[in-house]
Order: sequence, then C-alpha cells, then structure tokens
Amino acid sequence: MMVWLWEAGNGRGVSDDMSRAREAASACLRGSRAGSARVERALLMLGGDWLTSGYHRTGVGWLAQPRQDGQVSWAPLASTPAGAVS
Repeated sequence: MMVWLWEAGNGRGVSDDMSRAREAASACLRGSRAGSARVERALLMLGGDWLTSGYHRTGVGWLAQPRQDGQVSWAPLASTPAGAVS
C-alpha cells in the first residue's frame, strides 16, 4: 500500500492522499510552526507485528518553503534514491 508521509517542524503524519498530506504540511508552514516541509511517497511494509512494520521511502515527493505573501512554494525532491520504489 502506498501512503504519503509528511513532516513540517515537529508536525508529522501519514495520509493516503498526496493533496491532504501537502495541505497538512502547508498548515504548519502558514502557522509559523515550521520553516520547511517535506511530503514523500512511501510503501507501507507490514510485518507479523508492529515491531517489523514500517515505511520504505521512495524518494518521490515535494519540499516546501513558506513565502512572504503567506503562500507555500512546492518543489519536487531533487533526486530519487537508488533502489527506490516508485
């Protein structure tokens, strides 16, 4: 299952929708709770129990910075790591 991980300052979350992940990260930027944000697609890796479950980041995603006018600028992540799942 593919999900979207987002991080902005101390805020973090997981969404099944890229737009919702970007909006959650943007809210942290607009609220001055973060200076930058990252939204990245990840593969949910389910194991036998919670200790073996986790996420495999794909390297596909976006970086964000707040702008002076209150909007948020998004740019694609610079590179995709070797062996990433897309």
